[in-house]
Amino acid sequence: MTLELHTLRQRMAELEARVETGDVFRADADEKQFFITDFQNISNIDTSAFNTARRLRVDPLFGQVTVPYNQYRSAFHVVDPRTEDIFVPRELIPTVTSIAEGTGVVTEGTPRNAFNGQNESFWVRTVSFPLSDDIDEVECQMDIDVPLDFVQQSNVFTIHPHPLGLTDITEILYSTDTSDPSTPLPGFPTGGVKNTKRLRYYFAPVGITKLRIKFKQREWVEREGLKVFTYGAQEIDLALIEFDKTDDPAILNNNAMVIAVDAPSGFTFDQISNLFTDPVVDVSGAPTGLFIELYAESALSTKLWSSNVDPSPKSTPINLAPLTLSTIYFLVVLKYQTDTQNTPVLQRFGLEYTTNT
Repeated sequence: MTLELHTLRQRMAELEARVETGDVFRADADEKQFFITDFQNISNIDTSAFNTARRLRVDPLFGQVTVPYNQYRSAFHVVDPRTEDIFVPRELIPTVTSIAEGTGVVTEGTPRNAFNGQNESFWVRTVSFPLSDDIDEVECQMDIDVPLDFVQQSNVFTIHPHPLGLTDITEILYSTDTSDPSTPLPGFPTGGVKNTKRLRYYFAPVGITKLRIKFKQREWVEREGLKVFTYGAQEIDLALIEFDKTDDPAILNNNAMVIAVDAPSGFTFDQISNLFTDPVVDVSGAPTGLFIELYAESALSTKLWSSNVDPSPKSTPINLAPLTLSTIYFLVVLKYQTDTQNTPVLQRFGLEYTTNT
């Protein structure tokens, strides 16, 4: 494993070097450059200019940026602050049933292991077949009656499938009464998610009483002369978050962070011709809770552009040539949306630009 990690790090370093070299070649050719982040790499993000209560919550595990949490309460477990013991309600008894597991021999595992908030424990379900069997995928369904001991409403759902990146989540449904789940979870794609990594979805508070999650495994390994499919979950959580709702007219008094963008080595910024984000920036008549300002220095003293008052760079490029800047700083502000009772979730930030020598 150590050798594999070393090799992977070497290859990542080689890839980063190639990207950096490519940026320089494109800059030499006066081509348009691009900077894009999905927030899984946070090396260019800084929150130190803001006090701890005003810093955006950057989560590289999910590639998401939100307003800060004031409180997080799980529907499935609670931690004793004195002993750090974890309590899972007795009535939380997930039921797992086969959808398409053929004649395989099923080892069910312990589904409750996915609800205790501990990343060290897993629910692992295996389905074994003779190597001669031509089955190429298996699928099962988990049904959960949500305990009402800790929260009566929830506004965030999290799942860490197992094996991570090798398991499909084909459907997530919920109900708000005693009927079988039939309402799709807000934000979850209609066609499901293949090769699922960690997922987290935020939504307006709702009283979820039942959940149904469908898992599919299309990968198998040979083990002791058998074809073995493995799937399950490391962690599943449904929770109620109390978000910070700061909304100050003075932009620097809100929940924020700074993204520093460097020009390729030996170059300075010429123009910014586009800025793209997910979600888009807040404009009159279409509020999203995302505001962006551009500054010439990390101290945020010289403002060069503001999404609140200036036209989009796509229609009016931002001219930076006279300033000969090799690094520029974007102030990113998120504001809780009272109308939708939800936090903005920033998942992508990018810009298109040209450079000068």
